[in-house]
Parts: sequence; C-alpha cells; structure tokens
Amino acid sequence: MHKQTFSTKAMVEAGLISTMMVAVFLLTVNLPMFSGLSLFILPIPVAVLCLRHNYSVAAGAVFVSAVLSGMLYSPVSAFTSSAVYGLTGLTLGYCIKTGKEVWTAIAMLAASAAAAIIIDMAVVIAFVYNSGFTEFVNQNLQIIKDSMQQYYEYYRQAGASESQLQQLQQSMGILTEDYVIQMLPISLAGAAFGFALLCYSAARAIMRRLKYDIKPIPPVSEIYINNRAGTFILVFAVIGAVMSKYGIEGGRNMAGASLLLAQMVFTIDGVALAAYYLRRKLNMGRLLAFLVILLTVSSAGFIMVYVLLGLSDMIFDFRKLDPFRRKIAH
Repeated sequence: MHKQTFSTKAMVEAGLISTMMVAVFLLTVNLPMFSGLSLFILPIPVAVLCLRHNYSVAAGAVFVSAVLSGMLYSPVSAFTSSAVYGLTGLTLGYCIKTGKEVWTAIAMLAASAAAAIIIDMAVVIAFVYNSGFTEFVNQNLQIIKDSMQQYYEYYRQAGASESQLQQLQQSMGILTEDYVIQMLPISLAGAAFGFALLCYSAARAIMRRLKYDIKPIPPVSEIYINNRAGTFILVFAVIGAVMSKYGIEGGRNMAGASLLLAQMVFTIDGVALAAYYLRRKLNMGRLLAFLVILLTVSSAGFIMVYVLLGLSDMIFDFRKLDPFRRKIAH
C-alpha cells in the first residue's frame, strides 16, 4: 500500500511539473524575451523530482513535456528544448542528491549543458537547414562577411581613415572556416560554464525556499582545474598536432581548438590562483585585488603569465584543492 501511494504521488507531481514545463515552453515560444530565463528555471523542477522521488520519475516528466510540447507546437523545438532542461535538470538533481562539491557540480552542469547545445545544433542543422556542419558554417560565415562588407562600403563612403578601413579588412580576413571551427569549442565551453553558474545560482535561490540545503558558490580564489581534465585537453592538442604533421584531415583544427581551450582553462585557473595569493597571502582588499587582476588580465602581455600560473597550479596543486590528490595523500 505504501509503495502504491508513493507511486501515485510521484505520478501526480510528475504530471503537474510536466504541465508547468509545457506552459513555460509555450510562453517562451510566444514571448521570446523569456526564453533565456526559462533555460535557467526549467531544470529546477526536474531536479526537485530527482530529489523527491528518483531519476526515472524526473526523466518521465521531461519526456511527457517534450511529447506534449511537440504536439502543440513543433517537434524539433520541443526536442531541443527538452534536451537542454532535461539533461541539466537531471544532472543538477544528481549533484545535489549525491552531495557533490560545488565546483564539481558546476563542471558537471557545464558538461551536460555543452552536450545539450551540441544536440540542439545537430538537430537544427540536420532538420532546419538540411545541410552538413561545414556547409552550415560556411553559409553563416558568408552572411557575416556580407554584412561586414556593407559596413566597409558605408565607412569608406563616409570618409573613414585608411587605418580604420584596414582594420576592418583585417577583421574580415580573419573570418575563415578554420578560424570559426577552432573557436567553436572555446565558445561552447564559455557558454556552458556561464549557463552552469547561472543555473546553479537560480537553483540555490529557489530550492533554499523549499528547504533543500544547497552549498553556496565558493569565491573565485577556490576555482581549480582538475589535473585529469587539463591533461585530457592537452592530449587532444598533441593528437591534433601529430595528425596535422602527417596531413590527416581535421588535425590542424583539432590542435588549434584544443590549444585555445587549454589557454582559456589555464587562464581561469591562473586568475583564481592570483586571487588566492592576493587575498589570502597578501591580505589585499577585495576591490583592490579585483582591479589588479582586471588590469593585468586585460593586457595581452599578461595572458601568458596567467596561462603558465594555471598550468603550474594544475601540476602542483598549490592550494591543495583537488580532491583526487587529497585522496592519494591520505
């Protein structure tokens, strides 16, 4: 009897949450200004179902909401939207339920968001644009170049200086297929990490009112890059370089994308390490430390310094934050 009551309660709650998700989906379709907000809100009820019941109930609610949304509007849009809030919601629920460390939870949220974005892009390219990935990139690249060419002609006729026109031409020259493909991973990582931070913050603000204990986001000085994650990125860069050397297609893009991603990751770790020493060791005020980091990270000459700091911290774990290393030490 207890099992039956529990199942009935789970089905009722899952049905209510599915209905709410469909309503929010239809609202964002008709009012696009709310679409961004819904991406951070919809994973939360999925996570609540994970906490109150189990992952099967939460996944079932996502599936039902996707089917209903597809029947009422568009199957493609419903599938891509449910992939985003479904994957991130299940991941969020898992992280809270298993008591993951905050940065581990945010990293897992970012990974699930990146996977959802890739699924979204793949579906849109295949079913909306009816083209391959390279063709899709070139089509959008040509649209951007045509717009920039119009700006160039406008500024030229308006009497812009030769140096300004030359800078615009250089910007147009940078936009190549290889450049866009190499920039995609770093853009994807940045978007996924930003999404994860906002989603976790929104979840904590809402779920604390529901009496769930969610850890606050630690300060920047406690950000660290797991040595296995950093090694994984560097291995891809080496593989790409070897492929490029032997003329294997895609090797140059793999190497370039991996190196750009490694630079971003190590820069973040380097900034966190600098913030740690400025705040904890030198007792510098928060505002002053922020200004020092802002001024230095904005300088192209200091970027490599932060990259080297981040790489060193990944290897030696100066702040003793990596739980994997702590387990080995014990």
